[in-house]
Amino acid sequence: MSRASRNRPPSDAQSRNGVGGIQLLDAMGGDVGGRINPTGLTGNKLGYLLGKYESVESRGKGGFFAGVMGFTAKTPDAAIRSHFAENLAENGTLQANGNLAVKGTMTGANGVVATVQTVWQWVEKTKTWDLVTAVPK
Repeated sequence: MSRASRNRPPSDAQSRNGVGGIQLLDAMGGDVGGRINPTGLTGNKLGYLLGKYESVESRGKGGFFAGVMGFTAKTPDAAIRSHFAENLAENGTLQANGNLAVKGTMTGANGVVATVQTVWQWVEKTKTWDLVTAVPK
C-alpha cells in the first residue's frame, strides 16, 4: 500500500480548522474510540513515546511522557484515546499531507496536565487513524 493511500482521510471535505474535526467525527459516525490506533502502524509508537528506543527523539519524548507525565507501558493508550476524542472537534486540523493533527490538554498518569499535539495518519486498509507522533506544546 502506498503512503498516499494510507494517508487518505475518510472525506476530502474537511477544512483545516476545528470545523474539519467535527466533519471528521461525523465521517467516522461518531465512533472515535473504534477508529483510532494509538500504537501506530508499526505497533511501537507508545514505546517510542516512552523513550524505549535508542534515538535522541525517543529519549526526548520519554523524558516528557514518562518523566513529566508519569506514563508507564500500560498507561498512555487510554490517555491518547481520550486526548483524541476530547480535542478532535475543536482542535483537529487536517494537514496538507493528509495527516490529522489534534492539539489539546492531556492528563498524565500522575495527574500532570499538559498541552500535547498528536499527529495521526489515515490507514485505508484498516479504516483507522494510526498515531504517528505526539509532542508537548
